[in-house]
Amino acid sequence: MPFVETLRSVVLPLVMAFCVLCGLLALLAPRAFAMFARNSSRWVESRKYLEYLDRTVDIDRFILSRSRLFGALLLLAIAWCAWRLYV
Repeated sequence: MPFVETLRSVVLPLVMAFCVLCGLLALLAPRAFAMFARNSSRWVESRKYLEYLDRTVDIDRFILSRSRLFGALLLLAIAWCAWRLYV
């Protein structure tokens, strides 16, 4: 299955590397993480039939006030995923 192998060998490591970078940023530089989170959040408008799902959930206050905990948990999750997938 070439698609699954491509996913496992290319896409998954790239996503995991991005998550590691986000986790390190949250763990080591909470202010920079907060600035990154503010600058990268964008609202995407959906159609009327998705109106129920078209509501905001403000997790920024919760995550940004606990960014070091979030960073540590994210790094732990990525380490566990890497261990399960590649060891």
